[in-house]
Amino acid sequence: MRKSEEQQALATLVKGDERKKKLLESLLHADDALLDQFEKLIPREKLATEFKTFREGINAWPRPQRINQGEVYPLSSGVKNPKRYQSKLDVDTKAAVDEAKSRPHVIRFGVVRENTSTSEARDFLYQEYQGQCQVTGKTFPMASGKNYFEAVSLVSRLGVEYLNNPGNMLCLSADISAQFMHASFEWLDGMETKILRYRAARDGGSLPDRQIRVRLAGQEAMITWTEQHFMRLISLWKCTD
Repeated sequence: MRKSEEQQALATLVKGDERKKKLLESLLHADDALLDQFEKLIPREKLATEFKTFREGINAWPRPQRINQGEVYPLSSGVKNPKRYQSKLDVDTKAAVDEAKSRPHVIRFGVVRENTSTSEARDFLYQEYQGQCQVTGKTFPMASGKNYFEAVSLVSRLGVEYLNNPGNMLCLSADISAQFMHASFEWLDGMETKILRYRAARDGGSLPDRQIRVRLAGQEAMITWTEQHFMRLISLWKCTD
């Protein structure tokens, strides 16, 4: 293609957008390594599978179990310097709360879907629990190789970004999540009492210090937090009175 034809084709494609023009010009003269990187960024469309018969559809159900070859997160080992850790959490949480106090809100339990604003909190939950429910300890491996869990917010307020903090979330199995959303619920231990009396393991605390009893669907149950997770709950409690 001659230079003039190349420029004319570019002008037609970009329709006056200089940014697109520069990107396309760089791709025209890119080496294979750069083209490979660019190609990976293009979403690949999955073709829908067409089934001619009911039997073919049923036989297509099985999904192979993959071995998780991604990151393996070590079990939480506690907080080395609880006072400094809590202080840093409090500063960050207070800043987020102050920024969002004037927004309208609705309060309820809610399932926290995975999106850009919640991915960091959901990743934290997975690192702490590897998908294991905070009430039952149960999970199951998905076909992807990762363990399944549902993040459930304790308080949902529309438009309030600070409540994407993992301190406002629980890592729950699907059935327990459904019970939190739809069954009867009551706190049997006062959360404020637990928070005020909390001590990290380094300060002589123990597992019961970060456990709270509830009555869920008419049955007594126990929610258990890791230290890092419970201290995030403490920050939200202290900074949102």
